[in-house]
Amino acid sequence: MRTRTKIILTLTSLTLIFELLFAFSGHRIPFTTGKTKYIVVKNAFFNRSNIYKPNAALLITDTKEITHNEQLFLDNKTYGHACGYHYAIQFWVSPDNQIDNIPFNQECEEFLRSNSKIQSKMHGYIKQLETKPTHYIYNLQIPVTIEPKDILKAFDNSGLNMFFMDGISNHQTTLGFTYLQTTPIKELVDRSKWQGEQDDNARNATKKINEIVDSIKTVAMIIEQSEISFPMQSFGGGTIDHKGAISLKFKNGTDLKQMKEIIEQNNGQVGDENNPQHYYVQLVDTSDNLENVREILKTYKQVADIYEYPKRK
Repeated sequence: MRTRTKIILTLTSLTLIFELLFAFSGHRIPFTTGKTKYIVVKNAFFNRSNIYKPNAALLITDTKEITHNEQLFLDNKTYGHACGYHYAIQFWVSPDNQIDNIPFNQECEEFLRSNSKIQSKMHGYIKQLETKPTHYIYNLQIPVTIEPKDILKAFDNSGLNMFFMDGISNHQTTLGFTYLQTTPIKELVDRSKWQGEQDDNARNATKKINEIVDSIKTVAMIIEQSEISFPMQSFGGGTIDHKGAISLKFKNGTDLKQMKEIIEQNNGQVGDENNPQHYYVQLVDTSDNLENVREILKTYKQVADIYEYPKRK
């Protein structure tokens, strides 16, 4: 019985080792969703680039090139850096469904997998963006009274390439708030207990933020809420501090007075609020002339104004 157990364990170990070697070798099975219909390569606006025009772009619809790019970029990671980004490559299933937006720094970006192939691919795209882009991006200003689904319907079968690059909820009223959780450090000598104290403090901050959100839900319907983030954390001076932040979205035109009162009554701090009159949808077109685009869209009464991306007025 023991011999049989040893044989089974040995085979299991060999199988695991083989799988790990296979995964980290050049024979890794490429990841692909098979869902991408469009790829947009564009300016990232986080660093100065030599792009032909700020709104220049490449629109890729060739299925072979899309599949190759999925295998290179998706399910991949980069080594961290603090250099900013020059360009971005976006994968789209449909105008309102983005799979991923991957920023790229042409000077110091390094991918964990297929780095040389990605560098070659991106530098080819960058050269094209700097000399002969295939398309140009325009911001279409839409009144918030028109729902995104109605914009999609209006442009369906139009032959125009529309994308919600800002997401489909930016026409809604937004309210953010923060909550600061401060706790005295209990253990000043045994450092092994410090991490546990910090984890407890973060948990308490998260719990309190969720309680505030639950109270807000009693007076208004929250359409969407962000993940809780911690833009500020500190440990020292006798205290542990975690400032948690969250953003909530409501139906456009919602009166935020009651929500603000709830936040302040619970020792939270009201953050950014936005009750927009317009939102923006992006058109990716072959013309680099704004007036030509205006002419193309003159029959679409849903469009209040048009700007060269990223301009909004």
